[in-house]
Amino acid sequence: MTQLPDSFTDHRLYGRANASEPYTLLAEFNGLTVDQQVLRYVAATRQQLRFIRVEKTGSASWVGWCEIEVYAPDE
Repeated sequence: MTQLPDSFTDHRLYGRANASEPYTLLAEFNGLTVDQQVLRYVAATRQQLRFIRVEKTGSASWVGWCEIEVYAPDE
């Protein structure tokens, strides 16, 4: 993500398997974040997700998501 200036931020990560289901909260990221920082979520169990949503719930900074990557687990 990119942001200016560095500051305390709150982000929430949501996911769902299909368009008819509500989003489920997967993770929350709270703390000091800096420009070009990578926030990483690793699920404790396997999940079937098709849709991902990132929500910024608090920040004194302008925040932009450059890239969101999703990987399937190694089997």
